[in-house]
Amino acid sequence: MRKILAIFSFLLILLSSTLSAEKKESEGVKERSWKELFTEPVETIYFIMEDGVGFRHSNQDERIIYVSVEELKKSLKTPERAYQIKDIAIVIHNHFVKSKFSDSDRIQYRTLKKQGFTGRFLLYCRRTKEVYDIEKER
Repeated sequence: MRKILAIFSFLLILLSSTLSAEKKESEGVKERSWKELFTEPVETIYFIMEDGVGFRHSNQDERIIYVSVEELKKSLKTPERAYQIKDIAIVIHNHFVKSKFSDSDRIQYRTLKKQGFTGRFLLYCRRTKEVYDIEKER
């Protein structure tokens, strides 16, 4: 009986620490002030690398943002380092009104995944001032 109780206690501790880590991670997304990045009246996308270096792209349109994989690969090469899509930790872009990912957002996400992207794909909505994660939408 003691052995079962010890195993049960261990599992509870393991479960609570896992849930706590997940909660801190999801709170971290909301705690960070993403609105500072989205001050212009156009859609913008940021690619934030694992080491914290960021790349910004905007085609100056207020309704849509698009970056081809080839264009992204070129822009990730700097004099200091040749980043790859697999090095991207966060992709975040903005919508002004809609707090849901568009069909083109989902296509872009799947395209990046095929290229080795394993990071987080986020959306900041200016209307709600909230950040949404495409993985949490499913």
